[in-house]
Amino acid sequence: MFTLLLTPPEFIPDEVQILEQLFEAGLTTLHVRKPNASLEQIEDFIRQFKPQYMKRLVLHSQYQLMAKYNIKGIHLTTHVWEELQEQGQLKEYIRPVQRRGLTVSASVHKFEEILKMPSKLDYVFLSPFFDSISKPGYKAAISPEVVEDFVFNNSKVPPIVALGGIEQNNIHSLKNKNIAGVALLGSVWQAPSPVEAFSEIQTALSS
Repeated sequence: MFTLLLTPPEFIPDEVQILEQLFEAGLTTLHVRKPNASLEQIEDFIRQFKPQYMKRLVLHSQYQLMAKYNIKGIHLTTHVWEELQEQGQLKEYIRPVQRRGLTVSASVHKFEEILKMPSKLDYVFLSPFFDSISKPGYKAAISPEVVEDFVFNNSKVPPIVALGGIEQNNIHSLKNKNIAGVALLGSVWQAPSPVEAFSEIQTALSS
């Protein structure tokens, strides 16, 4: 089971420095999710990373930057993939991006949405598994056992990454449930030390 991290939605002090410490601690994939940021702000953000770390970035917006920088991939938000699907262009959009060696992932909230996705997607975020840490009132809606059955009965679906309220104390319940990975947010960024919190979750996942 692999581990991903999402950035805070807003820029925070020393964010790049903290992230580079997280990369050194073993983080392999960072989803750059800044929904209110402009093209210039996103570009300035990713340019601050050392070349070896830039290749670990996945963009949630401003996809045109993938042609300019050596990033890891792009993530299609619900709004984006639904619009592409309505236009009958979802598969056609994904193929050339992946041919360039980039990953393509997407956000979903229901099993029916997963079934609409091309199986060639590298993975999908499914949420929320537990009560959200970063979004008060965003309650758990998905059972790991139900996911296990869903994947067992639907072989041609993209790998599922669990998102929503995942922390050290509940991550064990996701193991061996046909869940490919976990995406972290509040459990890392709301901790006194994001690096320590990430390392503790990694330890819990591997134990």
